[in-house]
Amino acid sequence: MSPQKTCAVTDELKALGVTTLEDQWNSRNPNAVLFGIVEDYNSICQSKKGSQDYYQSIKLVDPTTTGTNEGITTLLFHKLSTALMEQIHYGDILIVRDARIGAFFGKRQAIVKGKEKVSSWCAIDASNLQPRVVKDMPFELSDDHRRIAKILRDWHHSIVPTMSAIPKQRASHQQLTTEQINENVTYFNYVGMVVSFRRRSDKGPVEMILTDYTPNAIPMKGEERVGAISPRLLIQCTLWDKDADECPDLEYGDFLRLRNAKRKVGYYQEIVVRPGFSPETQSRKVFKLEDENDQAVIDIKRRKKEFERSQRHPAADHSQPEITMEETWTAVEHTASHATLEHILNDNSVENVYTTRAAVLDVKPRNLRDWMKKWCIACEWIEDVDAVACRQCHQPINEYTLMFSFLLQDHDNRRLQLHIYGEEPKVMFENLKDIRPDDEYIEALRENIDRILSTNSVKPEIAFDFGITSYMTIDGERRFRLCSTVFHFD
Repeated sequence: MSPQKTCAVTDELKALGVTTLEDQWNSRNPNAVLFGIVEDYNSICQSKKGSQDYYQSIKLVDPTTTGTNEGITTLLFHKLSTALMEQIHYGDILIVRDARIGAFFGKRQAIVKGKEKVSSWCAIDASNLQPRVVKDMPFELSDDHRRIAKILRDWHHSIVPTMSAIPKQRASHQQLTTEQINENVTYFNYVGMVVSFRRRSDKGPVEMILTDYTPNAIPMKGEERVGAISPRLLIQCTLWDKDADECPDLEYGDFLRLRNAKRKVGYYQEIVVRPGFSPETQSRKVFKLEDENDQAVIDIKRRKKEFERSQRHPAADHSQPEITMEETWTAVEHTASHATLEHILNDNSVENVYTTRAAVLDVKPRNLRDWMKKWCIACEWIEDVDAVACRQCHQPINEYTLMFSFLLQDHDNRRLQLHIYGEEPKVMFENLKDIRPDDEYIEALRENIDRILSTNSVKPEIAFDFGITSYMTIDGERRFRLCSTVFHFD
């Protein structure tokens, strides 16, 4: 859409009383009413601490934000999961009342606390401009709301190409390798091997890491490999809505073919597959390849052998911290791809899972006895070590846990505070599963920590792989917690 038409759409919205997302951001309105198109969303989650509200993250765009690729990520909180939007879809129009605009890790964000009779929200189906029914979030749509929704829907359709908008000579898109994907390509077909596969929820998007063993022009940052594959040879792929629903469950080593895929660039270059708005784009786009004689599969296997052959005698990189496998090492028991701390800190996802490689520079508290806590398994609540009952569920508690944090630093000298508590201390230290507040246990714990800590922040002596999950506190603070990580002391 031309700048003139975009301005005309913006003027139409303002004439109906809409404050655009860009204007909301500039004014930092503490009680904003937002109107936008759903560009991305996460499934409904529950906070683990505080009031334990449910929350949902939804990224919104409008004609004033897409030029900068910014948008505003809206975090909806509510005590009832049924007040949030299980059925929301890409391209829906979202109306939100009582949003507090602010910045979080440099990203635009709006927090909506779900206050009774003040906060409310409504998603409108772009296909028929009817509100999606949410059981415990009543919302009365006015005629102006419907006019605004139509203007936004029509604007969004005009900037999202459909098959009818693509020149006929490109209707059967050419098949590209990762190396051939660039800014001059809009839609294309692709064949790749699955490195990791994750389905967010039953009706949520599918996230995959793929490779065809050709380099990505803008690769995911990180020096580590997923399995034996260099990050420069990987490309992330996200499937949405109907395309996600039709995708079969896949495993490492499976091959798949994508039709009508689209290039997307954020922190790195990736692939996105979404349903279009015309009937022609509703056909199936994701296929598992079973034919070993498919030429694309043969080519990938050939490049795979060439890559593995090149890795047999790699030159040592002494600028990277080394893991001394015969002494102390970690195993991460999930398939999330490797990421730098910079990427983890700047990722706009409220709740996500990562793998990173970093050194441990410090621990808090410094006194290991202060790590000792009581742990209520029933409600996952932490109490002081001398507590006899849980303040949340009032049940007796006899289980001990540890509560502490690591200060991580990666090879780019970025740092992250990693919190560890609950069941994770038992998982991470297999030699100390029986947590107890006595001198023998504290001394054994001290020996473990001494073998983990690096004392040189300029060139740390040892680094480990860590599984990390991000989460949002009830106060809207994004934090990071250890997950799926086991330390081995040989």
